[in-house]
Amino acid sequence: MANLTDNLLSWYKKNKRKFPWRIKKNIENPYYVWISEIMLQQTNANSVSDHYKKFISKWPNIVSLSKARLHSVLLLWQGLGYYRRAINLHNTAKIICKKFNGEIPNNYNNLIKLPGIGDYTANAIMSIGFNKNTIGIDVNIARVISRLYSLDINNHKKISKQLHKLLPINHSRNFMQALMDLGAKICQKKKVDCIICPLRKYCHFHNKNRTTFELEI
Repeated sequence: MANLTDNLLSWYKKNKRKFPWRIKKNIENPYYVWISEIMLQQTNANSVSDHYKKFISKWPNIVSLSKARLHSVLLLWQGLGYYRRAINLHNTAKIICKKFNGEIPNNYNNLIKLPGIGDYTANAIMSIGFNKNTIGIDVNIARVISRLYSLDINNHKKISKQLHKLLPINHSRNFMQALMDLGAKICQKKKVDCIICPLRKYCHFHNKNRTTFELEI
């Protein structure tokens, strides 16, 4: 297990995708992580980058966002679509300032009750924003793990159980993002580049298909 996670983290260090929310000062700030995760819901990462930079420049902390006019938030949100997300952001900022003294909650039970925050986003905030020993499972991560261990991609329970066996202590933040990048760049839905995958020697999908290929030859 250690070799698998070490290989993945080493690959991520050299090959990670560059986004403004991954800058160190941003990725270690739960407020910025929350903003990026909400923006990334149902929206392509490349489309989010400019909006994200403008958003955190205008409202650099949760207090400033809570005091903003909803009209201004919606105006800046133009181009991202799904405006309910912007409304939820604004409402959640107000709730956090009132109920949690302006501090993003660092536990699942409090996060899941906030507008616009579901299971994935709550775990993503804890994993990336707080580096807690948990992980948000998006479609890329589910695909990688399902292929790695020959699991049903729709069996969230088994995928989650396997992931928690792999989670490296104190490195959940990088581990989650590494799996997302692996799924987005190498282990895609319709295109799989096993030959350059850092996890290929551990992967059921790769070994099964390699064996089939060798038999055909």
